Amino acid sequence: MDNFNDENNNLNQENNTEIKNDQTNMQQNSIESTNIISNNTSIGNNDESQKNKEPLATASLILGIISILLFFLNVLILPVAVIGLILGIVNKTKKGKKVAGIILNTIAIILIIILLGIVFTLVRNGINKISSEDIIGRLYNEIEYSTSQNFVAGKYDCTSLNNKSEYLISLELNKDNTFIYGKYGDLINNHAAGTYTYEYENKTNNTDNYKYYMLTLSGTNGEFIVDGKKQDREFNSKMEFGITSNLEKQKKEGPIIFTSNYNMYYCYER
Repeated sequence: MDNFNDENNNLNQENNTEIKNDQTNMQQNSIESTNIISNNTSIGNNDESQKNKEPLATASLILGIISILLFFLNVLILPVAVIGLILGIVNKTKKGKKVAGIILNTIAIILIIILLGIVFTLVRNGINKISSEDIIGRLYNEIEYSTSQNFVAGKYDCTSLNNKSEYLISLELNKDNTFIYGKYGDLINNHAAGTYTYEYENKTNNTDNYKYYMLTLSGTNGEFIVDGKKQDREFNSKMEFGITSNLEKQKKEGPIIFTSNYNMYYCYER
């Protein structure tokens, strides 16, 4: 009988232990389920928050595109660009449409400020009637000038300043500061070649369209050829080159004046 009681007590203890273990497992499962639900709710809230912020980024991007497209038509687009920039900044997303919107609106604002500066300068100088073509052309020239590492570089064909009916000379100014200068259409038999330097003279013409540079051409030995014959001297020359941008053709042009004999030509980029 005692053995039976002992065995019965052991069974009761084992049952109690199993019940406690089952209760513990149930509590842990309940906690894990609660955590999963909480995490899913948090993720859902974050997704919902991102969705709520998405329209701001989209609006910033759209306003940026509108600002860029309408910039050349109306300077009053500035408020639109400013609003687009603000929407992009206050939006808390870190990439995508927000970044694109901020970049586009910033570019539009910078371009408009440059344009307003040009208009202010023209008005201050007493020019009352300014065509939109003049303003856009001048802005195009300024942007090209400010973004070019070598604004004078280009391949030009030049006419007489007094008679522009035919080309007389060619002037090739390469970006690596080498040049070739000579007779139009016959550079093989009549040319000088070498290297050049240029210095911006910080002056413009009355309409502020042309920027003037002083070019110094230094020929390479054996590369001064006239009528197919090598000359026994090197070619050296200095010229003043006034350059502007032709908006319609999107090419540079302008007059050159040789300082030694004051020969003048008007050059067009090819």
